[in-house]
Amino acid sequence: MRAHVLVFMVSTSLVLAPRSHEVPICLPDGPVTRVLVMKFLTSSSFADDRARLGLTVADTASLRVLVDSTDAAACQWFRQQVTIPADRPRDAAYYKAVGFYFVSNVPKCTPCTRWGALAVFDTTFALKGAFGM
Repeated sequence: MRAHVLVFMVSTSLVLAPRSHEVPICLPDGPVTRVLVMKFLTSSSFADDRARLGLTVADTASLRVLVDSTDAAACQWFRQQVTIPADRPRDAAYYKAVGFYFVSNVPKCTPCTRWGALAVFDTTFALKGAFGM
């Protein structure tokens, strides 16, 4: 009887243990992807676009990369709607600042009206713009 209980306890703990080999839903932060978002938020060439969205240079302070622990649902939506071809490096990433999501290095975006290096969505996932960099 003791052997059965021990086996059950060991097998249960293996099932409940976190799986380090699972593929993350959100894509990792990277210097290239972050530069694209920062360029949009700070460059004078995008001042009119930022003004139309109600964004300011000061909004860079709230910029953060999306992570699985708090943003899995948003990342899942982007993974389903924003296609990154398998033959390209996964150098895209998902960010949030104030009331907007930013998807950098967008090679193909299903809801986008045109392809661009940066797609901006509001918190309801409505596309607000796709911008070439």
